[in-house]
Amino acid sequence: MRYKVKVRGSHPSGRYSRGGFQFGPAPVTLTGEQMTDRILNDPWLDVTPEETAAPGAEEETLKGMTVAQLKEFAQYGGIALTASKKDAIIAEILAAGGAGAAAAEE
Repeated sequence: MRYKVKVRGSHPSGRYSRGGFQFGPAPVTLTGEQMTDRILNDPWLDVTPEETAAPGAEEETLKGMTVAQLKEFAQYGGIALTASKKDAIIAEILAAGGAGAAAAEE
């Protein structure tokens, strides 16, 4: 498990040191081994568990998109798939009956 830890906005200086780590307004990622009760229960720190997606979860989300949504995501979402992988996902969408919807959106 990983955690995002940052200083609460109400802290006077905006910087805080606890458990050998320096915290500020930008979140610091700590692993479960690094997380201590002192950090977890500190009133000056906001601790948020980092959600870890299952492998392939992003791919499943992409498969549920229309071609137009996929293109927009690729353009603005900084998608890190190779062109051949994007083409394969688009082909799967079209094969699954998205052809009519895709043509209407294009």
